Formats: sequence, C-alpha cells, structure tokens
Amino acid sequence: MSDYPGAIDYFVDSSRVFAGQNSCETIVIHGTGGDPNQSAQALGDYFRSTPLRTSVHYGIDRQGVVAQYVREQDGAGGNCCVEGGYDAFWQQYLNKYGNLNLCSISIEHENDATNSLPLTDAQKQASFKLIAYLSNKYGIAPDHIKSHGSIAPQSRSRCPGNYPWDELFAFLQGGSMGIPQGWKDDGHTLTAPNNIDVVLGFRDWILSHNWDAGNIPLTPEYHADPVQLHNTGLGGGQRQIFRDDLLWYTPEHGVVQEPFLGMELFAAYNAAMQPLKTQQPNVTQAISDLAVVSAAFNKVLQDLKQQ
Repeated sequence: MSDYPGAIDYFVDSSRVFAGQNSCETIVIHGTGGDPNQSAQALGDYFRSTPLRTSVHYGIDRQGVVAQYVREQDGAGGNCCVEGGYDAFWQQYLNKYGNLNLCSISIEHENDATNSLPLTDAQKQASFKLIAYLSNKYGIAPDHIKSHGSIAPQSRSRCPGNYPWDELFAFLQGGSMGIPQGWKDDGHTLTAPNNIDVVLGFRDWILSHNWDAGNIPLTPEYHADPVQLHNTGLGGGQRQIFRDDLLWYTPEHGVVQEPFLGMELFAAYNAAMQPLKTQQPNVTQAISDLAVVSAAFNKVLQDLKQQ
C-alpha cells in the first residue's frame, strides 16, 4: 500500500532502491523532460526497467494521477551527483551522507522535452497537496524543498523547469493543512463536530488536504461492494459519505475523493429499489441501503437549511 493516501502503488523492484536508507529531510522536484502525455504508470514502467536504475519516490502525470515508485523510507536513485555551481544548501547533507538520495524524497512531474510546459491545474493541485503532506509528515520546511537543478545545474538546469514555486510556497504558508476548524484529532481518530469519526486512510486524506470544515461526515466508514455504485467495475472497498461528496478506497486506487454525491446517491437509491421491483428475497438489505441513502439526503437538506 502506498505511503501517501490516494497514490497508486507502482513500486520498482527492491534491488533498485537504497533500502531503509532515507532520512526524509528534504524534497527534490523533478520534471521528466520527455513525453508529456505518458501516464504515471508508464513513467513507473520506465523506472522499473531502465538500465540506468534511476528512480523517484512519486510521479504525477498531467491528469493529476499520483503514483508511488519507491517507499519513503528507502532512498530513490533520481538525484545522483552534484555538479559545479550546485546550491551550497546541499553541502551539509553531502558531509553527512555523501549521497543526496539518502536524505531526500523525489517527485517527478510529467513534462515535455525541455520542461517548458506549465503544470496542468490537476497536476499542480496534486503536486502541492503531496508536497504539503510530506512537509507536514516529516517536518520539512519550505527552504528544504529544492529543484533537481539545484543539485546538477549544468546538465539539469531545466529540471523541473516551468514549476510554480511562488504558488507552492504560498500554498504551504496558507495554513491549508491539518485539522479542520472545529474538528478534533487524538493522533488516531479524527472526529467531526457532529461526533462522527474518521479513521485510517480517510483521516490521513482529510489532514493532508485543504478540507472544508463544514464538509462533515454523514455516516461512519463502511464496506461497499461495489465501492462506487455508478462504476461497478471498481469492485468492493471502503467508503464514507460526507455532506458535499464522499471518500472511497480500494487497494488499487488508494483513497479517492468523489465529488459526484448526487450521482452516487441516485445510484444507491436505484440499487436499493431494484430488489423491491424484481421481488428478490434480499428486501431487508435493500431497505437498509435505502435507509442510509435517506439519512444522507436528510442530513444534506438540514445543513442547507442552516446555511
């Protein structure tokens, strides 16, 4: 399972990493300098097979899909060696570790051959949220987030290239991380003002995103099969309904924030009513499902009336 909630598991072989040798003190931002249209999975295929044995921890494609290739606890092989004119910031870590892959988390961003394309909005938001999550998790200050070009200014001066640094630092300084106002967290369980708990991956997702404090959970987390009623091909998983949307989880996809609450509740209603229409024997389950949907609808209506 990925370290970051919502990332796709796409790990390279353990022989391609520095196993258990990452202090996670810095973040290094990369641009692929290649095909901007390849998926995060295709980038992972490259890292799984390249004879150069290079790798990074995370990759973000232009659709905003995040994939994890290397465990955070392991060193990746994406930073290699300093070149003349490198940022003096790195000297402290060269003195301590010798190898900058042993103190850094690397994040790759799909871009064109010269890294000249601006990030797409989906890619930018995914990047900012991932960096904020890692910064919060490991106590990494903004001045410890560097470009690959700061390490290799001769051969990688355009890496990551057209990256929105000012926007990133403004995002990190905007207090968008942490416990939503009015919620409580004991380190294991996040509790909304209506006393409904959020745990495990869903808790991590809320704490690592710019979560609206008013987007409270309407139900506890529960198992659903299928996890997404209007897309049955996803199979079973966990989900939790909130006022504005829902979170769902499968091992393949990680945590996903599903904004189409109306579509999902409509599908739930149809799924609950279908056994009644066909007079199948599982009427009790249908009534139970319908009760969950009805309660969610009623809660949404009550919240809207109070606004």
